[in-house]
Amino acid sequence: VIDDCIQLHVACPSGKEAPSPLRLVNVGRDDYINLEPSDGKPAIYAALSYCWGDSAAIHAAKTLKSNLALRLQRFPLSLLPRTLRDAVQFIRLLKIPYVWIDSLCIVQDDNDEWEREAKKMMHYYGQAYLTVVPVEANSADSGIQLKRDPSLSPPTWTLTGPWSHDPHGSHLILSSESPDDHTTVHWSTWNERGWTYQERLNSARILYVFRSSLRLECRDGAWGTLTYSRPARDMWYSNPPRSSFEHGKFLPISTHSIAKMTKEDVIRSWEKIVDLYTLRMLTMPKDQWYAFYGISEAYAKRFGCQIVAGLLRDRLLEDLVGWNR
Repeated sequence: VIDDCIQLHVACPSGKEAPSPLRLVNVGRDDYINLEPSDGKPAIYAALSYCWGDSAAIHAAKTLKSNLALRLQRFPLSLLPRTLRDAVQFIRLLKIPYVWIDSLCIVQDDNDEWEREAKKMMHYYGQAYLTVVPVEANSADSGIQLKRDPSLSPPTWTLTGPWSHDPHGSHLILSSESPDDHTTVHWSTWNERGWTYQERLNSARILYVFRSSLRLECRDGAWGTLTYSRPARDMWYSNPPRSSFEHGKFLPISTHSIAKMTKEDVIRSWEKIVDLYTLRMLTMPKDQWYAFYGISEAYAKRFGCQIVAGLLRDRLLEDLVGWNR
């Protein structure tokens, strides 16, 4: 499905090797991993979007000035909290060689580096081959917990059709009803956090990992296990110019979609984006600007409108007197 997205979807990024973040985690093959400086070289990598939560383990696992040199060599996977450890192993299974994880790839006690990298996070998620979201992990300690639930196994039917080379038919796995993944995402802790809003809107494509299923979502549709699929024309965000970004899915990156937008569409979509962000929670008040910086910068660049303190410059008066909560 990802290959189809890359090759066929006009609105989705091509998936070619993109400029890498400052550092990436080499997922390795054994019980050890290491950080690698990118040296400006392009690479195919995944990005992890997750909740830190009230986890002592995530703070103990952070990359600091004191352990950076060691981590550039190799360090045990067991040092990571469960969500990060599971994510590395999961990304190995996807045959993606690298993953970007904020707490590991940014030196957390280097204020200058943290500020520089925080402003670039929109690019890191936007250029990633895939963003992995462990939806039901409420903290870095929760783990991904992906298991096959036998009770959810759909029936197998023998059907004939153009897919079958056997005149007696082929076995197909059919699901009697689609999972309500949208509700699970909507009410998740992940969907309440301030940083994850930016990560979601800027991502190229997102793989949501649930307890017993997966769902890939991109600007052209959503596909889930087993045979559950919803192409864009059947989705609530299907019709440009009011596409997925208006419902808090993705930012508009397609020139085709942007070209169809009127000024009113731009204003309406920006108001919606800001409104949804104000409902999010941040642990650190200082993160308020950084956690929205990528959205603001991308929006100003793609729509040619300067943004001042969250307001469109060419309609400051209307916004100042017209907004209320």
